Amino acid sequence: MRRGRFVALLGAGCVARPIVVEAASRDELVWYAGDLDGARTFSNGADRVLPAASVIKLLIARTLVDAVSSGQLSLDTRVPLNLRDRVGGSERYAATPAGRYRVAELLDAMLSLSDNTASNVLLHYLGAERCNRRAAASGFTATRIRRSFYDWEARRRGLENTTTPRESALLLVELARRAQVRGRDGDVARATMSALLAQTDRETIPAALPRRSAIANKTGELPGIRNDVAIVGYGRPGAYVVSVMDRYGATRTTAIERIRALVATLDRRLEQSPAITRS
Repeated sequence: MRRGRFVALLGAGCVARPIVVEAASRDELVWYAGDLDGARTFSNGADRVLPAASVIKLLIARTLVDAVSSGQLSLDTRVPLNLRDRVGGSERYAATPAGRYRVAELLDAMLSLSDNTASNVLLHYLGAERCNRRAAASGFTATRIRRSFYDWEARRRGLENTTTPRESALLLVELARRAQVRGRDGDVARATMSALLAQTDRETIPAALPRRSAIANKTGELPGIRNDVAIVGYGRPGAYVVSVMDRYGATRTTAIERIRALVATLDRRLEQSPAITRS
């Protein structure tokens, strides 16, 4: 995909208008960080619309929160896995036979392993339109699902799943808040946060903060793209959220190092600095 910008249509359930997906300047990171209550924030390009990659899986989890809360299904509900759902990047479900599988197991695989087959199963069961309505209800204008995972043909046609640093951070905070709700209304959010705490891709935000614990993060990666969003110190005093998105022109190794350096700097700022906001 050429650097610069391309135009895609907003997903179903939203106003059908073009949305501009912009690439960050070469070797530029865009990011958002702040206290969970928004009292202090730091940002750079926080509203830039970029490919979400697997960070968009947080929106699927958030949509599941509503479905379980309304009694339409539960974590024990078995939903269909069809052969069309099976794609690459699926550590747990790549060779799983067609059948019906528990929502709880699929949710865990989607978030802790970023299993793309599990993600497709849940996305197809809920529908992109429903997920996009959930995003709109949360006030997000850029966070949208337009294609299934590993659908490279759709991506070549310009259909991209998108978000921004600010919206992905606020989406994760929303999930964390729902996890505090007692009973069925908080079941999926609690399962989501548990899966994120056990996420296997710890290469960027967690690796930048070796002295920190309870980091609930979700990464997203495509060729030339590395995203990571996390709550650092989840469930503890002083917890904060940080979201970093990089559409890099350098090597992946350089991008990883750059993200780690930025996150370490933001961690120090959030420990020591008064409120500062910049766009």
